Amino acid sequence: MAKLKKLPKRPKQSASLEAWKKWEGKCNEVKKMNDCILKAEAEKKKIQSKDFKATSKKK
Repeated sequence: MAKLKKLPKRPKQSASLEAWKKWEGKCNEVKKMNDCILKAEAEKKKIQSKDFKATSKKK
């Protein structure tokens, strides 16, 4: 399984609004990448299970 990316560390509570928005943008990017990785893994498993079922029925 591919390794998922970790979310960036949160800025301090007293950080500027700009820093929080930048952090939120980075978090959204990481979440999107992780979703793509998980979808690809699920698709791969789905294909493998179909191949397994097809080969087991032939025998």
